[in-house]
Amino acid sequence: TVDDDGYDICTQTKGPNGYETLKFPCYQHYSWYGGSPIKISSLLIHDDRLLVIADASSLYFTEEEYYQPQNALDNKGNTRLFIYDINPSNIPNDNTDLTLVASKDINGRYQTGRKIGQHAHIVTSSSLNSWYHIDSKISAWNEDFVDMDEDEYRAEAYTMSLDLGRKFVDDLFEELSVIYSKDDDACAKIAKVALMMKSKRSNNDSRFHRLPSFTTSVILQTFTQVYSIDLLQDSLIDDTPKSTLDYSASGSFFPTASYTSNVYASADKLFIAGESYIEDDDGEWNENTVFLVYDFKNNGTEASAIGGVPGSLLNQFSMDHFSDTDNEEDYLRVATTSWARWGFDESGGWQQTDESQSSVFVLKLGNNEEGDGVMEEVGSASGIGMGERIYAVRFLGDKGYIVTFRQIDPFYTLDLSDHTNPLVVGELKINGYSNYLQPVNENLILGLGQDADDQGRVIGLQISLFDVSNFESPIRLRQYVERGGSSAAQYEHKAFRYLPESKLLILPVSTNWWEDDVEYFDGFVVYDVDETKDFEKKFSISHVNGKEAGGYCWSQNTLPSRSLVFNGDVTTLRGHKVYSHDLETGEYLWDINVDENRDENNSNRCYGWAWE
Repeated sequence: TVDDDGYDICTQTKGPNGYETLKFPCYQHYSWYGGSPIKISSLLIHDDRLLVIADASSLYFTEEEYYQPQNALDNKGNTRLFIYDINPSNIPNDNTDLTLVASKDINGRYQTGRKIGQHAHIVTSSSLNSWYHIDSKISAWNEDFVDMDEDEYRAEAYTMSLDLGRKFVDDLFEELSVIYSKDDDACAKIAKVALMMKSKRSNNDSRFHRLPSFTTSVILQTFTQVYSIDLLQDSLIDDTPKSTLDYSASGSFFPTASYTSNVYASADKLFIAGESYIEDDDGEWNENTVFLVYDFKNNGTEASAIGGVPGSLLNQFSMDHFSDTDNEEDYLRVATTSWARWGFDESGGWQQTDESQSSVFVLKLGNNEEGDGVMEEVGSASGIGMGERIYAVRFLGDKGYIVTFRQIDPFYTLDLSDHTNPLVVGELKINGYSNYLQPVNENLILGLGQDADDQGRVIGLQISLFDVSNFESPIRLRQYVERGGSSAAQYEHKAFRYLPESKLLILPVSTNWWEDDVEYFDGFVVYDVDETKDFEKKFSISHVNGKEAGGYCWSQNTLPSRSLVFNGDVTTLRGHKVYSHDLETGEYLWDINVDENRDENNSNRCYGWAWE
């Protein structure tokens, strides 16, 4: 059936107890690996509203469109949003579905999301399909050019490229106009990156003589968008439930498809970082990180500044927005690593020409409304961890902490009180490294990472407590090592849970099954990390035994490693199991197996324990 808006009404499975009719185009599902065509990517909650962000990239309109995409902008409708009512009085107690308030398909691959107040800001990335619309049609292997010599081919391909390029731009603009059709001036919602940087290209800073290159092609390959949604928006129109979400969107041609792309949000600004390369005056291409800054404005986002620094970011903790309220100025503090470089020496031998090193940069935010949206570098500290790379960063007020590693783990303390002169003031050299740093109080920092021997070979999961009360001479106060162990919390801070009142640390932990002297474990561990005594293990929560993990048949339904604490109980989620235990005694309370209804006879749906 077709509704008034031209959508087919399709019935989609929703929960174990029934079906729910959603207003979406009827999709066919094409997937190389089988399983569910929709995967939940993230959840955001505000008051009694739950926003579910789902990856719908395995859904396509028709088989023909799957193999021959026609849009200038790929990834149409790849991200699907649902808002549910989770008011306790409206949650059904008969195990039926939550009430769906509204839903929306948005363009692009989901990158990340942030909630500021009652507004959710969703970052997506779309590829420009220039290969189909331009490159494939002027390829020398095209049958139209078979009988041409090289000069004839070049002339014809050039003429065709002009026409194809103009049509590609027209098609792209038409598609973007649909996305921004609710805005009076659609073009105003798309950031003009080149124009924002233009003012800096006229000065003597060689890094701004040329625009950064985001691609080896002459066409930018990525369009990044920020969708802003009011989570408390009205669910009714003329007393009738509405079927779609209201939103505002901002966009830019920006390289967030890069493997180093990261997003950081403060209370009033959103920073999107992408990798690029800039050619210097000697013709050398140098790695660079470019930042696009959005202001949270008028219930949406608006591009306000751009800037760049040498090197590559580790993650979102490598960025920090600092507001100097006394001077009414805003700064972006950034920590990057510039990788080692190799080349030929004078004798023609291949060797390392530059060591890797890390740096901290302080950028002053410009004001795009005044015609200068380019951030100005006002201070830097370089030469940190020569020959090593950054493993962890944390900015806390006028102090900073950096961990680098190659064979040993230098733990650096930085004085950031002077924006124009950030200083490395302390260094502690110990074996191993920390991937994540968590402040306990102004004098104590918890570190989570790996212990290592004198040659830099990792030994197992390491919990460290650093005492920074003497800022110029930090020490490691406590240490606990889980031999052969590792944790998802090393790379995903949402899996890390520290309870400051009880001084307990809850971590997902797995150990190597192939080490003879290490007992296999996969689950969560609750550690007592009271700084006044040696750290110790309080109790463990196993989510799977070795026999099941090695040969058991699991479904594709998996849960990321997370822990929740409520009313003195700890609930842990990992893989295919949910467990609840008493946090004080470790007593088992209840569990949920997400594989409970799996079809045991369907061998096509067998996956390993860790499959996600």
